[in-house]
Amino acid sequence: MRKQKQGSTQLKVVQTNTDLEAKKKDSDQKEWSEFNDACKDFFDNEIKSLFEKTKMENNVKLYHFMFHLTQNFVWDKLPIGQLKRAIDMGVQDGAENYLDYIKDTYNLKSKEIVNAEAKTIN
Repeated sequence: MRKQKQGSTQLKVVQTNTDLEAKKKDSDQKEWSEFNDACKDFFDNEIKSLFEKTKMENNVKLYHFMFHLTQNFVWDKLPIGQLKRAIDMGVQDGAENYLDYIKDTYNLKSKEIVNAEAKTIN
């Protein structure tokens, strides 16, 4: 008697590119979320206590902090243009978020800009 070959009855699961992209996007989002939480904790615990311990003015404290931060990034060979752009974007986004917070807290409405040329006088 001859032995019969058994056919493979198991189906292989093939992941599509969209599944892989979704998993990558989820992992990236989780990584950013964890980094954001770590930054918030760092600033709440370390930076605030550092700024509150000294009696210098806040602008002087911030200058020294940014100076040392820049020095460390320069030593790590981060191009200064990237650092400046990141700082500028962070300041702009932070200011916009704070203004949005104030607007939502006090129920302020945005000022409407009216085009003066579009008005007609009868």
